[in-house]
Amino acid sequence: MYLRAAGLQRFVGVGMGYPTNTFGKQAFEIQYDFLKKTKGVFGMPLFLRWGTQMKLENGSSFNTQLALDSKVQHKRKLEVPVSSNLKLTFSDSYNLMAVFKDMSKVDYKFGFAAEFKC
Repeated sequence: MYLRAAGLQRFVGVGMGYPTNTFGKQAFEIQYDFLKKTKGVFGMPLFLRWGTQMKLENGSSFNTQLALDSKVQHKRKLEVPVSSNLKLTFSDSYNLMAVFKDMSKVDYKFGFAAEFKC
């Protein structure tokens, strides 16, 4: 279990991380914005986050996250080591609730990165 805070933003989160046999490392966190600048769950400054990180057999890692605030945001990231000094990363995010309610508000984003170490 852990507690984290961002003093300048007056933001606090409490969560718990735990390993599983089938889905790798998982974490759950509840966050609260004391300045009430951002609306979250049901218009309150409250946010829920869940994530998992899995190591794949080929050395790759897969992360997925769900964030519940004023919408349900789903994020995924796949990191693939190509060689000892090259790693490729693919990521995407979208509004999960819009998939079921209004496809024009899905706000799908996709990214790609290459990391080369000398």
